[in-house]
Amino acid sequence: MQDLFALLSSPAFKGAMYNLAMVSLALGFGVVAVALTFYSRGRAPQAQTPQDARWILLMGTWRDSLTITLLYVAESFLYKFNDFHAIAEVMSSTPMTYPPLVTPILGFVLYVLIFTVAALRIIAITRWLREVGKPTPD
Repeated sequence: MQDLFALLSSPAFKGAMYNLAMVSLALGFGVVAVALTFYSRGRAPQAQTPQDARWILLMGTWRDSLTITLLYVAESFLYKFNDFHAIAEVMSSTPMTYPPLVTPILGFVLYVLIFTVAALRIIAITRWLREVGKPTPD
């Protein structure tokens, strides 16, 4: 237990928490950039049949809901920035046990996974919308 307290009060731990805070901030801005990059027109039905137009509208709406999910993840990354910054300050002066570390770190990992899955789905749906929206050669 003494080693744990020594680790939590070390300058290396404080530096690691500051680095995680900066990574959270960068990921927050990166998530917004990804969300806005793939938010394009594509919901306007340009298909040849009404059935295709409905599918384009449905998939475009799904993509937009995933984009909103990414924006909420960006907000969460900004909260993680605050959490990691606070951990770096508190732990260096009065080392505690590990429970205050678990929530921010595992939450951070979860948000990265949500970001990855949602971004990959947005990219795939956007590509599909572009392909379906193209006029077919006669």
